[in-house]
Amino acid sequence: MAKYRKKLVPVRIEPVTEARQIETKEGHQQIAPGQYLAIGVEGEQYAFGPEVFATYKSLAGRAGYYVKREEVLVEAVRLAFPIELHRPGWEHHGKAGDWLITLTPEDQYVCDAEIFAATYEPVDDEAAAKS
Repeated sequence: MAKYRKKLVPVRIEPVTEARQIETKEGHQQIAPGQYLAIGVEGEQYAFGPEVFATYKSLAGRAGYYVKREEVLVEAVRLAFPIELHRPGWEHHGKAGDWLITLTPEDQYVCDAEIFAATYEPVDDEAAAKS
């Protein structure tokens, strides 16, 4: 898989105060108090816990907006066919053209093709050729 860098794109993040289900571009996710809800570049929603929130820093002069504290590298491959990923509390559906992102073998998720193009960039020639 090719390596990609997460761009320092501002996202709005707010604490979750009540349990509910959100619809993401890739499926649905159960969220609960203690998590954080992010609203991305195209209004997409996704949630994560305090350990991920700690990897963000607030933007001066833009209350509620954050960027990653440091460069995040991931491995990603463009999907040639639809897939489904299931974990407790969420599921992701990827269509051909979307991206499978791997942080670790146990931590994979699907990213919509348009969102991927807006929020990731290749870090090597192999990745650039596949974009």
